[in-house]
Amino acid sequence: MQLYQSSPEHARCIQMKAEGAFGKGVVGDKAEIIEELCPTGSADLFTKLDMDLSTFGNAFMEVVRDGSGQIINLDYLPAVTMYRKDNLTDYVQIIYLPNGLEQDNHFQANEVVFFKQHDPAAQYYGFPMWRAGPE
Repeated sequence: MQLYQSSPEHARCIQMKAEGAFGKGVVGDKAEIIEELCPTGSADLFTKLDMDLSTFGNAFMEVVRDGSGQIINLDYLPAVTMYRKDNLTDYVQIIYLPNGLEQDNHFQANEVVFFKQHDPAAQYYGFPMWRAGPE
């Protein structure tokens, strides 16, 4: 995160990569199905997910279901707020509020899609590819 915030070149590269891949949203025969599930549009959702994946090596998407288990919404969960629980299947989102308190949101495994940039040395989380360079 430090490099992303301190280097405009690095941040712009990550943003351009994400926009290049997902700037037009999901395309194809069934694209309208995905588009309907994304409140801010698939371009916005998947661009944010790709930016998190490139910045942190991890990205998280909330899968909202109705009472019958049907998917009704796909939402972005900022990677900087997300953690895997000790059981490694469930998740917690910790949001730091302006008043100094924390808001914890707990998710079960079927409520989150976890995208991980594979790294052979990483067990629980991914690492961004740019971390392979010298520091």
